[in-house]
Amino acid sequence: MLLKFRRILLPCLLLVLLTRTLPAQANEVKALRHSSGPGKVRMVVDLSDPPIYQVYTLSSPERLVVELLDTEATALRPATPPTAGVIARWRVEQPTLRRFRWVVDLDAPLTSDRVKTMVLEDPHRLVVDLQTTWEEERSLPLTEGVTWFRREVVGGFRGYLLWNELAFDPQDPHLRLDLGLAKDRLDARETVTAMARRTGALAAINAGYFASSGGPLGVVVREGRILAPHVSRRPPRTVLGLTKKREVLFDRVAVRDKSLTSLSGQDWSEVEMACGGGPRLLHAGRVALTTNEEQLGPNGNNITRVAGRTAVAVTADGKMLLATASGYRDNHSQGMKLEELASTLLRRGAHEAMNMDGGGSVSMVLGGRKISDGVGCRLAERPVATAILLFDERPTLYPEQVVLELATTRLPADGRSTTQAVVHVRTASGAPVPDGTPVEFRAEGLAAPARASTRAGKVEVPLTTLCLPGKARLRISSGHAEASGEIVLQAGALQRLVTRVGPATPTPPTDSQPGLPEAESTPPAPTSRTQLLEVLAEDGWYNTLPGVPVVVSVDGAEVGTFPTPREGNLQLKLELPLQACQVTLQAGELDPVTVPIPTLSPPQP
Repeated sequence: MLLKFRRILLPCLLLVLLTRTLPAQANEVKALRHSSGPGKVRMVVDLSDPPIYQVYTLSSPERLVVELLDTEATALRPATPPTAGVIARWRVEQPTLRRFRWVVDLDAPLTSDRVKTMVLEDPHRLVVDLQTTWEEERSLPLTEGVTWFRREVVGGFRGYLLWNELAFDPQDPHLRLDLGLAKDRLDARETVTAMARRTGALAAINAGYFASSGGPLGVVVREGRILAPHVSRRPPRTVLGLTKKREVLFDRVAVRDKSLTSLSGQDWSEVEMACGGGPRLLHAGRVALTTNEEQLGPNGNNITRVAGRTAVAVTADGKMLLATASGYRDNHSQGMKLEELASTLLRRGAHEAMNMDGGGSVSMVLGGRKISDGVGCRLAERPVATAILLFDERPTLYPEQVVLELATTRLPADGRSTTQAVVHVRTASGAPVPDGTPVEFRAEGLAAPARASTRAGKVEVPLTTLCLPGKARLRISSGHAEASGEIVLQAGALQRLVTRVGPATPTPPTDSQPGLPEAESTPPAPTSRTQLLEVLAEDGWYNTLPGVPVVVSVDGAEVGTFPTPREGNLQLKLELPLQACQVTLQAGELDPVTVPIPTLSPPQP
């Protein structure tokens, strides 16, 4: 996300040069503090000197990392984090001698525009402002007659909520609604994605309830033929109906004498398509739950808990809405209550509405891809019995193809090198998407903008490297279409060795006369010690270098050659005399680094 060298370039270069002959003094973390306000947490790191830092996000799991380079901290722990919003927990790490990290575990992905940093003086400190709650909306035309609306709420009343909604005019002659049957049978189950792909539907949502054996539980009508009746052991439940004149009906309906009978006396004789669900949510522009009447409450098939939801609604001006509400990880225990679903549809302009099957069945599919899962969902799509399928004979306008072009695939991991990413966004026919189509970016190992908008079907954005050698990844999404790319970030040449003298342990003398008893009151005095010495090899950008051979000598006598490990510090356990000595380290073309080891006083009896 962000890298800042607050010590300007010339002092940084001088500092690297000085490490050839003198050990550099690391910045020191003095304190860790935080404060919180509405929708925001401020993290503060107090330091002895101006910071060199980078702030970035990682995924799987989602994390925010505040990393200070050329910095040390001893036994510091931040206070317990606030529990509201996107923050789950946090911790501190010192992966190497000179890298300090404040890691924040997140309950949802965090884009770069939701993190702001400042560097202040008197005292020196790094300030990171983290947005913990937000609501983001976007709207995309799927065709000239169908609009996709999407809202993502993070840190709200339910923690996380994803709302997807399709809006269209059922009277539009270019559109057609159909009721999909799993594998075109009444005794099977099939995912909504598979049904949409098999039929070529523009979009689809899951529809009615079903038995474990696969058959629908509720009214099913296709092409005017009644294929399944209402559930006889339950009161008639709410049914969605579509007439020959494309009028949308909602009512509690029973099948009697091979015909549809509305409990309110409404005429259903002209209905061509129907699907049962329930309960009713809205009637005449007001919340009108029929949960108890349809035995969908505590005294029946209780569906009143918080769960994922699917709903069908009609606005006052006749537009039809197909909507889903999903939780972060699953739809079994995350999502909405029925009252919240009804209120949300009312705010979205709905006048009449009903609930369909929910929980793990919730699915909305666009262009053959499921788009209704929360960002943390890893569950397989559940097969269902029925789906509402939407067809449009007009060309699609939504993003179907995202193509990424990178100017280079290799860059130095120096925190300042840049390149360009060119993203082409096209419809299914290969035509450019409409201007202003949103494109979102998620980067790891790179600083990239959070979002941009297309012009002539294209977006160009700058990318800046971080000090993180390895594979940097860039993920791009527009609508439900995605693309990704990688840039290899390469560490620089060896520039310095950093050392730290650890604790020493006296070594008992070797018994020169085995078998002779030792006086219990006079243990032998140690003649040597085991000394811990930590060594870190770095390039000029504070990156740890693995596999660097380090030649170790003690008072001029070579001890051996030891390669630096893949990550972290080289930990040497050296057998040294008790008196003061000098350990010399030689690596590559660097001048030798001499580490003075003081005399170890023997323990007092």
